[in-house]
Amino acid sequence: MLSPQSVPASDSGSGLAFLLRRDPVVITGAGSVSAAGEGVEALWTAVVNRQSPARWCRLPGPGGGTVERVGFPVPELDWVGHPWRGMARRLDAGGRMALRAAYAAADQAGLLGNDGRPQPAPERLGVICGSSRGPIGKWEEAYDLLHTGQRMKPTLAATTTLAAASGALAQVLEANGPSWLVSAACASGAFAIAAAAERIALGYADVMLAGGTDQSLNAVVVGGLSAAGVMARSGGEPADWCRPFCQDRTGLVPGDGAGLLVLESLSSARRRGVPPLAVLSGWGLGMDPEGLAGMDAGGAGLRRTMADALALAGLSPADIGYINAHGTGTWKNDAAEASAMAAVFGPEMPPCSSSKSITGHCLGATPALEAILCLEALRRGILPPAFPTAHTAPGAVAVERKEEGADPAGAVRFSPGGPCPGLRHALSSSAGFWGFQSSLILSRWKEA
Repeated sequence: MLSPQSVPASDSGSGLAFLLRRDPVVITGAGSVSAAGEGVEALWTAVVNRQSPARWCRLPGPGGGTVERVGFPVPELDWVGHPWRGMARRLDAGGRMALRAAYAAADQAGLLGNDGRPQPAPERLGVICGSSRGPIGKWEEAYDLLHTGQRMKPTLAATTTLAAASGALAQVLEANGPSWLVSAACASGAFAIAAAAERIALGYADVMLAGGTDQSLNAVVVGGLSAAGVMARSGGEPADWCRPFCQDRTGLVPGDGAGLLVLESLSSARRRGVPPLAVLSGWGLGMDPEGLAGMDAGGAGLRRTMADALALAGLSPADIGYINAHGTGTWKNDAAEASAMAAVFGPEMPPCSSSKSITGHCLGATPALEAILCLEALRRGILPPAFPTAHTAPGAVAVERKEEGADPAGAVRFSPGGPCPGLRHALSSSAGFWGFQSSLILSRWKEA
């Protein structure tokens, strides 16, 4: 277990920590689209009630083929009368989900200009969106047009760029500040949030929209994940397929989704009269270059990012009251992540859950959705429950698996859910292919 004295802090991290103490980065808006439905309330309700929307999906692929898989699809979005419907027509499913999540976040943060609040100057407002696969739907559209000999649409020159989601969001918000797309595999959303927070802390922006979006339920994506051997195998009812940290887990289940947060300096929020929802108090980003999967068996990369996040936030491991883990449901990921949590937190590991049993694995959008759940847990003083837990229990003795040995996930302390009025700090961890690793720490807002 790390002691406060053993948490490393670089000189640059110390400087950033000073800036964050002087003018914290707060969250003033949040929006989500997931299989649970549109909006943060729908997501939260599904998680706390353990309502899995997983089902069998038929996925169209390039060239007219189809793939059938269990997944977490997003309900159809109605664009009739929506102010951003014109932009939505230009984008693929991932871009459209980002638009809807961004609209909700911007509306909550008072950025849409219809409530009389002072608006940030356009050059002080920026957008950083994260995505693992980018506008893959637009690439499929382009392939089909090319394959069938049809005329290519001129708009595809722009809408197939990886930065399409960030560009579209910047345009609809009329943001002239720092804007780009981050791609760090399944940690993309967290990398985007951290990058946006740094832009604010360093004085380059007052307000940033940040998060992630991905269309994971795609025949090409699913085909690749299946070939890699990380997809869940048959597990009875669709709701039972994704089993993070359970000792009978067989793999991940993909889902579509988007999550966006409005971040701003506390001084900006006060100037605009917008109440903070929570504080983004720390983050850690890193790499664990252990092959394509990028996960050291002992979770060395995640250990470092957790330690860096704690150092930046000025917290000790004992201060963390809840962990929203990456928890994909794959054998190796969950074992490595459990090892990392055990190394950082020791026997006093905080209650832990993975929301992928409710949202599916939304790739680059996942860290943003999980940050939103941490935000809601802090605001409401309620722990999101672990689901499912039928085949393991807190403190269970690790079972033996011939090819892997003892399972470290048996030591994970599952969150029971329910009220937790003393919850002050929550940590969300993410990891992706190639070794991208991230940890975010959110803290309850309380006026000084």
